[in-house]
Amino acid sequence: MVLATLVSGNVAASEWSVQPTLQWYFDHASNRQLSPIGAENDDAAWLTIDAVFKRATETSELDVHPELQIQRFSGDGALNSDNGSLQLAAMNNGEIYSYNAAIGYSDNSTLISELPNTGIIDASTRQRAATGSVNLMDQFSERQRVGLQASYADVVYPGGERVGLVGYRDPGAAVTYTFSLSEPSSLSATAYVNEATAPDVGYESRDVGGRLTWTRVLTMTNSISASAGFSRSTVESEATHGEVWAVRATHNSELAQWAFSVSRDVEPSGRGLLIRRDELDLSVVRSIAARLDATLSVLGAHNSDLVASFTGDDRRYLTGAAGVSWHASAHWVWSFTARESESRIPIVAPYLQRASGWQTALTILWTPHPWSLSR
Repeated sequence: MVLATLVSGNVAASEWSVQPTLQWYFDHASNRQLSPIGAENDDAAWLTIDAVFKRATETSELDVHPELQIQRFSGDGALNSDNGSLQLAAMNNGEIYSYNAAIGYSDNSTLISELPNTGIIDASTRQRAATGSVNLMDQFSERQRVGLQASYADVVYPGGERVGLVGYRDPGAAVTYTFSLSEPSSLSATAYVNEATAPDVGYESRDVGGRLTWTRVLTMTNSISASAGFSRSTVESEATHGEVWAVRATHNSELAQWAFSVSRDVEPSGRGLLIRRDELDLSVVRSIAARLDATLSVLGAHNSDLVASFTGDDRRYLTGAAGVSWHASAHWVWSFTARESESRIPIVAPYLQRASGWQTALTILWTPHPWSLSR
């Protein structure tokens, strides 16, 4: 209904455009699946084709985003896959009310979806996910606003149970109250509930909690936010209490952009249950010449059971990459990246089994000017 309302809005003042993108990716990997034994070198070539169809007015926007990715591997032909997704998003900004909605569907190889998550990799297994979300905002005074959020995910792994991947459904809802302390800072309070159920195996888990978030714009290029709260999680009738928190900082200037975050949260997993996830993210882009940028990224994650030893989930994943990007023109970007990754999974407590691997990759990105269809 929300998407249909936006489409039927102010047609006379709308503009349709299309932004296509092509990306070629070539790499060499020493241990692509981070196997602790029998690691083999291989090469890969990926082609990603996508486009964003956009309808925009002064107060609203509708986006349709299809994407197709073709992956081919030299070492193990069973890894070859064709992946795709379709995303629809809509938003509207009024003087008092605003809302946005999104729905999507994706069909991907688990080589992409599960390596940083569960670490369960199988060449013949796929992840099919249908998602949706709605966010309503009411600015009922100059300094106060209330938001309502709802989300839903239905994730399926056809034939995945034999390797430990369990499909799940994850509905969630939240209400947020935000008060502007001053022009550059605000304080918000959120109450939320999420539930993950795996009908095929009977798993059930629920997380109810709340958090306070403080956000401040330090300068025109720097901002920071911090949040802290509590959660009460129930997994198969066993309840546990814990904390959720996050710290984020960003910088965005002409010469450098970076973002840093560290967080603890509760989220669904491909094992069919809610899990606790500690995560650290860092990304840096720094201009070193007129058309040359240096890049750096780090991702660290630790997944663990909410209830001790329920499934034995204690996965740790770390990856870091460094590279350079050359903006050959307004439409072409060539990038070279070197990456090192490591995974640790439990074997016999408290011992962890370690696997590592490295990659070198060349990426070519072509982004032409958007094509305007109407005014």
